[in-house]
Amino acid sequence: MAIPLFKYFGHVESTPLENSALKVLDKLSLKVTPPNEFNDPFEFSPIVKTSDPKAAGRERLNRILADPSFYNKNRSAFASCKDFADFKSFVQSKLDFFEQDLAKRLTNLDAEFQNDVLPFLSSHYGVICFSAMDCDPLMWAHYATSHSGLMLEFAADCPLFQGGAFFVVDYHQDRAIYDPSLPADGKQVVTLARRKSTHWGYEKEYRVVVKLADTKQVTISGAKPLYLQAINAKWITSVTVGCKCPDTLKAAVSKLLARTDLNHIARYQIEMDRGQFQLLRKRL
Repeated sequence: MAIPLFKYFGHVESTPLENSALKVLDKLSLKVTPPNEFNDPFEFSPIVKTSDPKAAGRERLNRILADPSFYNKNRSAFASCKDFADFKSFVQSKLDFFEQDLAKRLTNLDAEFQNDVLPFLSSHYGVICFSAMDCDPLMWAHYATSHSGLMLEFAADCPLFQGGAFFVVDYHQDRAIYDPSLPADGKQVVTLARRKSTHWGYEKEYRVVVKLADTKQVTISGAKPLYLQAINAKWITSVTVGCKCPDTLKAAVSKLLARTDLNHIARYQIEMDRGQFQLLRKRL
């Protein structure tokens, strides 16, 4: 069942008017973050392991023997072979050796590839993160500048939350396993994109994966490129201010919500419960 989702925004304590939510409301765009810029070093970093290296090596050999392109490209390495037919005979005469050698090479390549997965995916894809939690003290502490920031609510029927690029995070004790020998059908990529340690379970996170090529790229001198996803103002249904939000930031929110395209957005305030360790979200 579709549910509304929330996104938290913080700022440098000394400059509350630089809060990122103000920029989202003003420019109607969300930052798309490559996973290598996340605060969790395990993001998009599976264990790369070929499940059956010998079978994978045999399959690779079959492809090499069925198509002369490998031989033609590496002809100098097989100088004793007169032509492709001679090369095939040579390989088939030493099939066990080549299968074992390829299996060993694939195991070594797995270790190398494991280090390359995150940089490779981060050069092509980014993520927009949301949470199902609106009153979690840790979320407000970690992602909204110690309860002084803002939180935007996005409607359950937001178009970003449709399709295969949107999914709920899977919290698990073990890292995902990526098997290079399996068909590249996208399922393994989704599995590793969803997987996070159980330590992060309090976030109740949902994700949208976006191709960086489909975003607007902003180049800032001396900084990493900024990738932006355009959004519709109607997708945002409310803005909530933290229980420590400064008056200057509240005033800036009120000014923005007076805009014709934003005046449908409801306003909430986080308050501390008087009896329990609990936050309450009150309509303003």
